[in-house]
Amino acid sequence: MGENQVDFVILTAIELERQAVCQALQMGDGDRIYKGIRTYWRKQLAVGNNQYYEIAVTQLPDAAAVDAALAVADAIIVWNPSAILMVGIAGAARESVKVGDLVIGQEVYYYERGKDALTGHLPEPKQYPANAKLWDRVISISQWEAPIPIQRPDATAIRPAIHRGVIASGERVIANAEIRDEIAKNNRKIDAIEMEGYGVSAAAWKQDKPVPCLVIRGISDRADAQKNDDWQVYATTVAAEFTKHFLLNKPLPPRNYVPLPLDESSVRYRLIIEDLKNGNLVPFLGPGINAGFYIDLALKLAESVQQTLLSNGENNEKHEKLIQTLIGIPCSVCHYWPQDRPPECPMLKGIDGEENISSCPLFIEQGLAVSKINLRYLSQYYILRNGVSALYYNLYEILSELEKSHQSNALPEILHQCQ
Repeated sequence: MGENQVDFVILTAIELERQAVCQALQMGDGDRIYKGIRTYWRKQLAVGNNQYYEIAVTQLPDAAAVDAALAVADAIIVWNPSAILMVGIAGAARESVKVGDLVIGQEVYYYERGKDALTGHLPEPKQYPANAKLWDRVISISQWEAPIPIQRPDATAIRPAIHRGVIASGERVIANAEIRDEIAKNNRKIDAIEMEGYGVSAAAWKQDKPVPCLVIRGISDRADAQKNDDWQVYATTVAAEFTKHFLLNKPLPPRNYVPLPLDESSVRYRLIIEDLKNGNLVPFLGPGINAGFYIDLALKLAESVQQTLLSNGENNEKHEKLIQTLIGIPCSVCHYWPQDRPPECPMLKGIDGEENISSCPLFIEQGLAVSKINLRYLSQYYILRNGVSALYYNLYEILSELEKSHQSNALPEILHQCQ
């Protein structure tokens, strides 16, 4: 990864929020850097399997949507992040949400827009959804069991409840129950009210390539006349600690890896990976070739490329057939994987049953041919998108996984042919 690229940018609105995030991620003054008019705290977070996230944290100069949107625009230019998180505190919008709880925004609802006419106020709300992939990771996340490092203000041992719903966003601090309820009644799923989520979401979505974003809020008050600062430290800590838990669940493929040691397994795979990295064809044909191993290797690499596209927000019709375009086979039949061929395919004529198809020499030959071309084109494409180091690490993982599922002699046969 380049010097000015990170996996996640985390935005905070106030100093208390930024301090909580930095503490959760073990960032200190030594991690502070300056980029243009903004200050960031940048550090790596190890996420397992020799991988880590590069994370940059910043604090807004002022609250509300405009400053949040400007900070997002700057962060995208400076860091080219894989995703943006807005982390901090908010007020509860309904009785079921308690102080100390956590709210994650499935959607951000901007309630300020509208028209004031003689007949009254005519609302014109705007709404942005959370990124689909990040939201999938939210709803499938592992159980959050790590202790909150500070005590609750009420001295109880209650764990924060996690609410997944709509977060209302506006330009004002709400400390009035009537106004709070007026805002909440416009959408039955509104759980929290804050001031920056709309600016973050709008700026992230309105890019040439939208940047995935998510809003995470700890509840510090009830947005009523009793609003005070008693729960702010605890609520910011809850939001920051959950954010760390979310990141440790590796919601997006890390762009970085710690170089693997030259152990036995890495040496065994290096011959194959070197050929792929350099755009050469690993020798496919020869006595004793394990066809299924190569076919599966090509399939797994294709999945990795597709995952890269999805993580960059490119899940649209233009990119649906990118894999087949990269393969570069003009024939309308040949680009199919053998197992995906249409019933009218000439290759399948006279072959009955899945078992007969998988053992057919023509089927195996076609699978090898497609795999050979895929491995060459897809490996080069992966290098262009993610760099040589990323290809190395990704292929190590794929080869390790495949060796477990195939016969124990599959890899030695391949390596023998490469020598």
